[in-house]
Amino acid sequence: MREVESPVLPSYAVLVGSAYDFGPSPVSFNKTISLTLGYNVADLPDDALAVGMNYFHVLGGWTPVSTVDRQVAEIGSLTGELDHFTIFAILAEVPGFEVEHLSIDASRTPIWPFLTFAVRTGEDATVSVDVANTGNHEAIRTVRLEVNGATEGTQAVTLDAGQSAEVVFELEGNAPGQYVVVVEGLSGEFSNFLWINWWLVLLVAGGVILVILLGFWGYRKTREIV
Repeated sequence: MREVESPVLPSYAVLVGSAYDFGPSPVSFNKTISLTLGYNVADLPDDALAVGMNYFHVLGGWTPVSTVDRQVAEIGSLTGELDHFTIFAILAEVPGFEVEHLSIDASRTPIWPFLTFAVRTGEDATVSVDVANTGNHEAIRTVRLEVNGATEGTQAVTLDAGQSAEVVFELEGNAPGQYVVVVEGLSGEFSNFLWINWWLVLLVAGGVILVILLGFWGYRKTREIV
């Protein structure tokens, strides 16, 4: 067992004490064993909502361990059962990030700007959200963009306590169709489609036909005079 620098924590968690790497890793057991980690109650943040033992995996991040809590005066401990070695730590859950104000700005491109016969909408789109750290500690949050159920981008945001920022994603070269956008539980839609100004098309077509008919009528009148 050795004390190590903690891997990146979830946005809702604060490290209590130290992180410990149990080795050799990866080693798994055919029976569970008990692990007890102690902590000083005075080290818990004032805004702590809960405290728990967690282990870290490079693929799954931090995972909570079912534990029994013991506390005597200012000293506490957590005991949990495990079946493998990795990095273990006690984490305190704290108020984390708020993600709100989803905005989707779809592009509008006139096909012919002088007389707008058609407009292509949604070939490109800008998706943005406001992210705020509502806790009392610096934290990192990975903001994920999903489009039609597939992840299209992620951005890691580091914010001090009380700080906020805008996170922007650019979607370019979208194919025609309907798109459902989801960012951290907030959802919206936009479409890539071609809008045609049929009234203008019919008006111009009628004008062309009228000019042709007037020209033909003028030509016949000229022939009759001759």
